[in-house]
Amino acid sequence: MEREEKRARSDKPAAGRERLEDLLQGVREEMRGLRRLQQDGSTLDRSQVLEKTKAALAAIGAHIDRVVEVQGDSIKLPLWEQVSKSTHNSMTGSKMEAVYSKIRAKQQEEEQGGAARQQAAGAAALAGSQQQQQQPGRDSAAAAARPRGDGSGPASTSGAGDRHRDHRERDRDRERDSRERERDRERERDRERDGRGWDRERDRERDRDRDRDRERDRDREWDRDRDR
Repeated sequence: MEREEKRARSDKPAAGRERLEDLLQGVREEMRGLRRLQQDGSTLDRSQVLEKTKAALAAIGAHIDRVVEVQGDSIKLPLWEQVSKSTHNSMTGSKMEAVYSKIRAKQQEEEQGGAARQQAAGAAALAGSQQQQQQPGRDSAAAAARPRGDGSGPASTSGAGDRHRDHRERDRDRERDSRERERDRERERDRERDGRGWDRERDRERDRDRDRDRERDRDREWDRDRDR
């Protein structure tokens, strides 16, 4: 079969070969590389020969595809046959075309996989960007809903008023304690002054005064609770 194809190629008119050579001018360098591999391939490692052959066939095949788009599909096999003849290759034109078809199919598969990975990476980047844009809003909402350290619930405009009331209550408590300490100091001074111990009547009167003060403080606290 191969001998018949080679014989058919040798029987083609010179004008046909010239036209084919002219159409293959764009890959003349790759064809020379294939011819050198055919001549000097025995000195190279087999894996290197295969790699260089595939690269050359991929470039030549892509060029032939572009020519076919303009000249028509009928020119495809003659072009591959001319490549085989010009490079003195052991593969026939149809064999070269079959090898190129496998190379092209693998390239397309890799391109599709790369496009899918790129699309997935773009979608992930977009999702990350949207999440970052939404994060400040979620942080603000979480801060607003977060309970206060004193258990008073979410922060609100009433928080400042609650703090002011707490300060006033603490101030009143300190004032009441200060008055009681002052009364105790007066009792001490009275004992030191007369040297006769406590005056029971005076103590009872002071206790009554203190009870009245406490009652007034409790009344004020109840009024504040009702106002809340």
